[in-house]
Amino acid sequence: MVDCNATSTSEKDMCTTAGASLGTYSTTLFTTRAKLHIEEASITKPIYLFLAYHGVHDDDDVNATASDLSSSILKTIQAAIPSSNPMRRNFAYGLRAIDDGIATLWETIEKYRTADFNYVIVIHGDNGGSACGSYCIGSNTPLRGQKFYDFDGGVKVPGIIYSNALLPSSVINTTYSGLMHHVDWLATFVNGLARGYSQKSTISDCSDCDSRNQWGALSGETDSGLYDIRDTIAFSITSEYASIRLRNYKLLHQRANETWYTPDQFSYETSSCFNSGTENFLFDLEMDPDERTNLFYDDDYFDIKLKLVKEWKKRAMYEYVERDYPPGYSYYDREVSRTFYDSTDDAHKFVVPWGCSA
Repeated sequence: MVDCNATSTSEKDMCTTAGASLGTYSTTLFTTRAKLHIEEASITKPIYLFLAYHGVHDDDDVNATASDLSSSILKTIQAAIPSSNPMRRNFAYGLRAIDDGIATLWETIEKYRTADFNYVIVIHGDNGGSACGSYCIGSNTPLRGQKFYDFDGGVKVPGIIYSNALLPSSVINTTYSGLMHHVDWLATFVNGLARGYSQKSTISDCSDCDSRNQWGALSGETDSGLYDIRDTIAFSITSEYASIRLRNYKLLHQRANETWYTPDQFSYETSSCFNSGTENFLFDLEMDPDERTNLFYDDDYFDIKLKLVKEWKKRAMYEYVERDYPPGYSYYDREVSRTFYDSTDDAHKFVVPWGCSA
């Protein structure tokens, strides 16, 4: 949250009216603000900057213009994507603006850091692309589905980790295939990456936490198998429906069906984009990563299906009945959140989730 009585220039500026920013492309605005935070930051303790770009979202102003991208970049995108597919062009414009923003922040870190100041940059998506937009369209090819749906096209997203010195050469230009959920970044940062930089940078008791420390596996410090750190992800569960993965198997029970979308298509039929019918699915994601073979009604997989259903019911009972902090509860005062908050630079606590205002 922003303190409007603070002395730092960045926080005071955050409290001004939004009128001065009207007409500014949001990616450019966010980059400028994040750049200022880096320039003002103290390096006496770990610094955490969470930057959630609004792009690329399906808005009427999604496309970056000549004021945000150079003429050479605009020409390159226009040459690569025909004018007959304006929504893919818009997507490319917006994504390129984010690429440029990240490059600007990296250059700023390199400019202001001292010789003994090391850093890690993590870039990751929050959901798959939307193939049925009104102003821009994404593609999750070859995965099935899109944003808002529980097929891997909607829930499996890429991530990139870059560091000036904290990643050994053995993991440079490699991929990590261990099962990981975005909630794992908390323990990965606090118990993994930040350990040793602050006395407050560990979660001493987190038996009730969903987060898992994956830094050892990501950095190559430990040799972990695909499911050694995490073997289960519950994407969405209630007493009536479930989307849950257990190791290589994934169960979708009473979830909306979806199809496959290719980036060369300009639009899709409404029936493909907004299928209101619910069905049951079971997939082996190691053998069938594109979710093309539904095993739910195959008798050979009855025991697997039963095991997933039991896991679903157990987790539903825990989350909604047994847990001290049920879904929707504010976690701010819990030790895990307080530890993370306290371990970062006092002047730069800009952790504002989606849907919250500063």
